[in-house]
Amino acid sequence: MPPILNRRELRLASVPQQIASVLSSRIPVALRPLQPIRFQVGPRKQYATPCTVIAAAGDTIQIDSSGNYAGDACAWSTNNLHIVGVGSGRLVIDANGQSSQGKGTWVN
Repeated sequence: MPPILNRRELRLASVPQQIASVLSSRIPVALRPLQPIRFQVGPRKQYATPCTVIAAAGDTIQIDSSGNYAGDACAWSTNNLHIVGVGSGRLVIDANGQSSQGKGTWVN
């Protein structure tokens, strides 16, 4: 049988819940979980190269086929990324002799 608490004990027991409620209503929108984001990579885009994007799981990275990404090698620790080539031409990713962790152009 659970212990019987007096009013003061009940009030103190609910303090963590009250704090959590207040904090969740005060956390800036920027720190709350977000919907997946679409990042644009390429000339005159938000990011110059794919490796400059810091993405979260579920995000989409759109790489413009008109860009030159020679030697852009890096490691991502994020799973569930959607990497898509966009534009009218064929997207070419040239490692140009570079590799990440001695393994490949992009390593997870």
